[in-house]
Amino acid sequence: LKVQAREALVGYGEDIVPLLSYSLADTREQLWIRRHIPVTLALIGTSGSMDALIAALDDPDGFLRYKAIMAIEKLRRENPSVSCPRQTVEKAVIRETSRYYNGLTLQNNLMRDSLDASDSLLGRALEDKLRRSLDRIYRLLGLLYHIEDVAAARFTIEQGERRRRAAAVEYLDNLLGGVVRRRVMPILDDTPLSEKVHYANGVLRSRPRDIEDTLAQLIHDEDPVIAASAIHFAAQPRFASLKSDFD
Repeated sequence: LKVQAREALVGYGEDIVPLLSYSLADTREQLWIRRHIPVTLALIGTSGSMDALIAALDDPDGFLRYKAIMAIEKLRRENPSVSCPRQTVEKAVIRETSRYYNGLTLQNNLMRDSLDASDSLLGRALEDKLRRSLDRIYRLLGLLYHIEDVAAARFTIEQGERRRRAAAVEYLDNLLGGVVRRRVMPILDDTPLSEKVHYANGVLRSRPRDIEDTLAQLIHDEDPVIAASAIHFAAQPRFASLKSDFD
């Protein structure tokens, strides 16, 4: 929504929230319109806005989930009296870690087959998707705990020297609890990739797949960039058997 349109909608106040909530949840609506709704709901700043934004945390579109998280951060910052349902956010963390683990296992299947896959369009797309998923995980943790504390720990883990990184990981290990801790810490721990992938397969109750099965799954990924990149990768002559999956 352009600034003028957004200001007009905000001017309606709480009365416009049901309509915005409906449009945000309607997958038949144009995606670029849905992606602009969260910030408008945050500016209205009511409990109804929060309910709509929380519901969007389960949307299949990763960028819309990101916009919803950013809007919740803004709403809480400017309207601290509006509560954020902790259990629902914890479930969102679990779902987001599952998406991360799935992407990690698929990436590992791809790299195991092709040493140069990391430089391919698909390899770069998968790496970018993992980075975006990790960003959402950190931001969701910020909704459960203090945003500033989680952001500081994240900065140290990503930018600090080894001893400080270990201290930041230990801090989050002590901060998080329950299933959230069990799901998140293996992602952040400085453990070998093989151990992370083994844990991810255990969480997903899956197993390493061959390259054909992996590409078949990626071709039907909910992310259109991943799907298109997988089709491009699968166009190699050695994957002729997959042709029926993307014709």
